[in-house]
Amino acid sequence: MDSSAFCVIDVGTGGVKCLVFDGRGTLLFKENSGIEFTFDGPAIAFDPTKVWNDVCRMIRAAVKECSKVKKKIVTVSSTSMREGNVFYDQEGDEILAVPNLDARAYKEASEIQDSLGKEIYLSSGHWPSAIFLASRLKYLRKSNEEMFHKIKKVSMINDWILYRLSGVLAAEPTNGCETALFNLKKRDWDDSLIKQFQFERSIFPEVRECGTIIGEVSASASRKTGLARSTSIVVGAADTESAVAGCGLFDSGNVAAIAGTTTPIQAVVESPLLDPERRTWTCCHVVPDRWTVESNAGATGLTFKWWANMTRTEFSKLDEEVEKEGPAPGKVKVNVGTSLMNAEHPHPLAGGIIGVSPWTRRSEITLGILETNCFSVRANLEQLEIVLGNRYTEVYFCGGASRSKLWLRMQAGILGRTLVSQNVGDATGRGAAMLSAVAAGVFPNLRKASMVFLKQRMITKPDGLLFETYEPFYQGWLDGINK
Repeated sequence: MDSSAFCVIDVGTGGVKCLVFDGRGTLLFKENSGIEFTFDGPAIAFDPTKVWNDVCRMIRAAVKECSKVKKKIVTVSSTSMREGNVFYDQEGDEILAVPNLDARAYKEASEIQDSLGKEIYLSSGHWPSAIFLASRLKYLRKSNEEMFHKIKKVSMINDWILYRLSGVLAAEPTNGCETALFNLKKRDWDDSLIKQFQFERSIFPEVRECGTIIGEVSASASRKTGLARSTSIVVGAADTESAVAGCGLFDSGNVAAIAGTTTPIQAVVESPLLDPERRTWTCCHVVPDRWTVESNAGATGLTFKWWANMTRTEFSKLDEEVEKEGPAPGKVKVNVGTSLMNAEHPHPLAGGIIGVSPWTRRSEITLGILETNCFSVRANLEQLEIVLGNRYTEVYFCGGASRSKLWLRMQAGILGRTLVSQNVGDATGRGAAMLSAVAAGVFPNLRKASMVFLKQRMITKPDGLLFETYEPFYQGWLDGINK
């Protein structure tokens, strides 16, 4: 344990991170790199070679930094945005790489919903959408037959990273279930659905459970990254499920809100429960005998990032401005990107800002965005509770927003629940590092790993006065989205 270090590559919508943790859960190294997307209407793609080169550069820096403190990277794992895909040709080279934002297959998704929607939901726990692999493959077959016939393998983005490192292409359940071609109960591809779509079964990689060692660093990857050939490559997980693990949540009765580009709220369950009204998603947990049920608050982080970019102001400065100026609650209403999740209907990314005048201060709009984000988290948590017949008195809160003390305080108050967060951050990368530490034999299981990696719980109690102040505003927001 003393000299071992665990590297994680995290490919998110906002960019790529390289993180390295030691066996005590201490973050030894962290570097970020942006991803440049190309846009052609709803079709969005990225250059896999550029991203891979950035990953190699960051890993080389991580190896160098670890050597200074006499640590050796013994494993590399990965996590990524859900719903992103990479398509490969006969030689294993990338033909096309798309992020979760890619919605080129919206027409095909509508067709799939009409013909196979119910069957797909019962099998995969997800209503078919334009951002799922099934829709994209159908789109490519219809609109680009030449490219479609070149496709010999497909994968999710986290699996692509490990393929680049090891030469072994495998799938895993947490991101596999984000394809509309996966069976939740079997935790494997759904052969019946694949056959109905008339896709070649051979293009789908073998499924390996999260935390499985699939190989070692290849000779070419070793040269590019500086990693030793003996470095183990460990199957990771989708970013949301990795964050749930990174909060130490492995048993039913626990729920987490992961505040990133969107804010999925996932409750851990012991069987793949489905909502008869198809409001929520059901997903695979990183633990083989656990699943999660999700209600997503929508583009919370994306909206706040838009506002930060528009005002050319850092997140922390916007928070400080609200704290200093103390704008009145509920003065500006921001209805952009957030709502009550319905699996059959995607969150609207367009919306409006109401209550703005020439005298409106920037802090009032910032507060309006934070209020709407908190309202949406509460509404989706309450929806989860209705679906599962359970009430959660504690909510684990992680992701970028958990670093904002203002958001934490507002969220706890508007929820009327205690928020639990880790004072160590990077829950997504930490979850994948814990999987690696178990795979390397440092810990016997994830629960033991979490006892070492997660030692600094931070509790935010709800403010009763804040709850009373915001209750009428919340009910008004809820009435508005339910119309």
